[in-house]
Amino acid sequence: VFSQGTAAAWTTVLVGVSTLFVANFLLKGKTFAIVEGERRKRKKYLELMAMVKQDVEARKAAAAEKDNDEEPTDLPEADRIFGLLWDDVKEASTT
Repeated sequence: VFSQGTAAAWTTVLVGVSTLFVANFLLKGKTFAIVEGERRKRKKYLELMAMVKQDVEARKAAAAEKDNDEEPTDLPEADRIFGLLWDDVKEASTT
């Protein structure tokens, strides 16, 4: 079966199978559903970060109007900040 006469055929088969493996498993990109999910998650995170930033800036402006040089003591809600820092699905940090 493995002889010098069949070496060319086996080499062809090995190259063909390797090419199919690489094409099917290594070169495939993300599916549309995954890309769309990541896009929605990114949009949600950006909106939440903008909202938190806007809230903090508004509190700083309110403190400045009162001629209070101290930083505002009331912070944004912890669960919103935690939502930005932790991914529940992958159970991993988002940063």
